[in-house]
Amino acid sequence: MLPSSLLLALLSGSAAPQLAQDVPGARQRLDGYLRAANSGSRTQIREFFASGFAPNGGNPPPADLIAEREWQSADVGGGYELKRVEEEAKTSVVALLRQRKTGFWSRMRVYVEPDRPYRMVGFGSETIAAPADLLPSHKLSRTEIHRNLNSLVAHLTSKGQFSGAVMLSRPGERPFLRAFGLANRAWRAPNRVDTRFNIASLGKMFTAVAVAQLAESGRLNYSDKVGKLLPDYPNAEAAAKITVHQLLTHTSGLMSARESVSQSLLRVNEESRRLGEVPNTMAGLLKEPLRSEPGRSFSYSNLGYLVLGAVVERVSGLKYEDYLARSVFAPAGMVSTGLFGLDEERPNVATGYLTDSPNPTFSNVYHVDKGTAAGGAFSTVEDLDRFITAMRTRRILKDASVKRIWSEQSIDPAAASSYGYGFVLDNYARTPIVGHSGGWFGVNANLEHFPSLGHSFVILANQDAPTTAVAHKVREWLTQGTRLK
Repeated sequence: MLPSSLLLALLSGSAAPQLAQDVPGARQRLDGYLRAANSGSRTQIREFFASGFAPNGGNPPPADLIAEREWQSADVGGGYELKRVEEEAKTSVVALLRQRKTGFWSRMRVYVEPDRPYRMVGFGSETIAAPADLLPSHKLSRTEIHRNLNSLVAHLTSKGQFSGAVMLSRPGERPFLRAFGLANRAWRAPNRVDTRFNIASLGKMFTAVAVAQLAESGRLNYSDKVGKLLPDYPNAEAAAKITVHQLLTHTSGLMSARESVSQSLLRVNEESRRLGEVPNTMAGLLKEPLRSEPGRSFSYSNLGYLVLGAVVERVSGLKYEDYLARSVFAPAGMVSTGLFGLDEERPNVATGYLTDSPNPTFSNVYHVDKGTAAGGAFSTVEDLDRFITAMRTRRILKDASVKRIWSEQSIDPAAASSYGYGFVLDNYARTPIVGHSGGWFGVNANLEHFPSLGHSFVILANQDAPTTAVAHKVREWLTQGTRLK
């Protein structure tokens, strides 16, 4: 599996080759995995997973699928280097790995039975950026960074792991700007730097900016209750408790990310074709009880941002997409961005592809509909760079609003990052980063801005792709050589 995803399994099987008697069982399994992954042999990887897992009752594991994904990851990455063991016990080990060809880092966890033959009961890996203390000590020039980025994305494209466009910019410097792969596989139409891609949850940044503009003009306050702004909100208890601030920071108590993805977006898209009004499409979902008390905890909620879209419409008197076009996109110079429906004829729009499906040319046309305030707009790498420029130069928001949006308002414990208003906040090698990521069927996107460095990085893909891993590499290249105290 590519390191941009997380796989945890409770699985079945038998033993792999054993090491010395005094080596903990979990470490034996980790070492066995590395030998298989670094062998260059698909057969060895299949044998490792076919024989290495403990029985799990009547729920057998998808060992073949896991093996194939791990083979793909090893093939693309050229195998792994074990860089550090973070935690080690007899039945578990946590290790940092680095791919040899791509330089992608991952944190791998292996869990085994307490007794021989130490069969695995859990196995997983997640993409991470390099630990800052392991970064090279020398700084890279702009030319070196551009060359590294081009080489990495070209390699991923050659392996069928990327299709899209990439832009790395800094004011006053020539940007890295290049497209890779195909926008439409049936017509063999190549992606271009001005190709429009679905940007998934990156659109939450637009919603946050729209709300902040309405707050600047005095038409709403962040402390306003939903019931004040949406008198017909279908849940009286929630309307009396939830504030605009809580919606912006994913602390409203509305449905979590998983529930929202599986229910809200699909259901709202289905109903929006029939009803056409944002508040009405959400009525059934909003009647459900809150998952937690508003303001108590972070729970990423697409539904919360759909409510914010309804707020923008009610307060501004415009349709959500019309408000964005007039007050966000136009003043930012975003000439190619919009919320396009599948039944709208728009030029130069990339088709998304589900690369994990049995059919490698399976498109996402039945999984994506017109974008909403929670995400799903179409944009280009250059337009998103213009959006960040407009934020940085205070063209679409005043200084106080930008500082508020880019300041910590809530904490996402699962991601070990903070959330402002519609922006994810991170800090890497003592370098602040603001932006957002997005993913959906056949869609992957990342935007990261480095305020102290002036750089902005945008990567948009029209297939399932390791955009987060690429963004992590850019973080490393921009910050390596930074002195850490």
